[in-house]
Amino acid sequence: MTFYEASEAFIRTKLEPFTVQEFQAYLKKNRIKVSPDDIYTLFGSTDCVFPLVDERFITLAGAFTGRLFSFKPTREECEAGAFIPGHRFIPFADPATRYYNQTILLDGNPVPPTVTELSMNTVLDIYALFGEGYCIPMVLEDPACDRVSFSQVQYGLPSSVKQTGWSLEPYFEKGFEYGDRIICRVEDWDKGTINTLIKKEKHTSLKMSFSDVANEEWYSAFEECMLRQIERHGPCSSIHHQLALLFLEDQGVLCNENCGSSGDFLEHTSKLDFKQYGIESRIWKAHEEIPYIGTWNKQMLEIAPFPPVTLLSAEHVLNCFIKDMLYRNEPLESGLDLFNKVYPKDLRFTEAEEKFVTMHLQKRIDVVKKSFNRFIDFPIARDRHSCILFFQRVMGLVAKVSVASVDLAELPQQELIMLSQIAENASNFLDEFELVSSGVDRDTEDMMTSMGGMNDAYESIEPPLLTALKHAKKRENNI
Repeated sequence: MTFYEASEAFIRTKLEPFTVQEFQAYLKKNRIKVSPDDIYTLFGSTDCVFPLVDERFITLAGAFTGRLFSFKPTREECEAGAFIPGHRFIPFADPATRYYNQTILLDGNPVPPTVTELSMNTVLDIYALFGEGYCIPMVLEDPACDRVSFSQVQYGLPSSVKQTGWSLEPYFEKGFEYGDRIICRVEDWDKGTINTLIKKEKHTSLKMSFSDVANEEWYSAFEECMLRQIERHGPCSSIHHQLALLFLEDQGVLCNENCGSSGDFLEHTSKLDFKQYGIESRIWKAHEEIPYIGTWNKQMLEIAPFPPVTLLSAEHVLNCFIKDMLYRNEPLESGLDLFNKVYPKDLRFTEAEEKFVTMHLQKRIDVVKKSFNRFIDFPIARDRHSCILFFQRVMGLVAKVSVASVDLAELPQQELIMLSQIAENASNFLDEFELVSSGVDRDTEDMMTSMGGMNDAYESIEPPLLTALKHAKKRENNI
């Protein structure tokens, strides 16, 4: 068992809070020896582990197993006789397990899965918390969905779509009606088992019931806790991460029998909204734009002003550059050849730093050369080269921002956010090519279409960022 395999097994099944030393002892039992620094690096790179007080940590599985959350099926779902979970299990269920692979129970009894057809508008509303840019791909990934490639979406979305759902018939048999709520609890986070029960909420009386009051109090508490979470943690890495921190830190208030649903919060608040966050979206204050720099990251950015520059040294990035150079028969006799290819000229290295980096690059070259096979590489070489050219262009601008002696608060904030996200996505594209070259099945056609969209986004942010950098430098020279 490798370090990452053992780590994944631990993270997926550990329910109690733990320390780094406990995790280290677990690894040692599996004959894996790693330093505490490596463990802290692992925990810092995953959204499935959260720090607690007293140097303790908890996993997503530990935080949300047994916790209550809920949702209300839409009228269209009730008429179709099936519901689709969509984003409704965020952040309680495993984000890596597609909901169509999960097991749904009603009072402990299995609910049969079924294929249901719903309007695209309804489906997209039920996926909204995954964030703009992720909804449509996730809808199209569903095995029940008629095969539509992501590249075809640009010509228009279908009016309706088939999705894997769960039958509402068992719920109807137990008295469920439209307007009632389904209360959920994760029984087994690793296996994706979720138990449900019915909470009657349909009322014919015009009088407010205790349940009505309790529900409104829940939404008020959600709003208050979410505003506090935004101030404390900022936009986080995703909406899922935002909600995970929210429900982790405020479980006592939010995970109770009167719980509402985070997907319906916009109907109950005027203070929160989905806001543009570069090429993505986040839950944010309704009347504010999300800045790149805030109280949550100002101190960190003083040390590393523009972290995306570190992507240049990622192993999968270096591997792709090396394979591209080998396939194209470009000079690759030393680490310096790769150094000049990977690192933009705007980055400044001392002689000692350059020597250290080129030694590391030489070792990487030697490793990749041993396993490189030109024949196997042929099917993906052309598309990978296109991704490398895009990555180089993006990282060239990242380097300019990184070395600029300007306050990043003076630069266009949304453009900075988009540049950071585009750099991350460009790196992910290269990682996908590494997986393909290792024999993992991936749809490169859809990936190249996505890269085309990323290129269009980059074209829109490059001019204003370069102009802002130029003006900031001019102001600095005049001081």
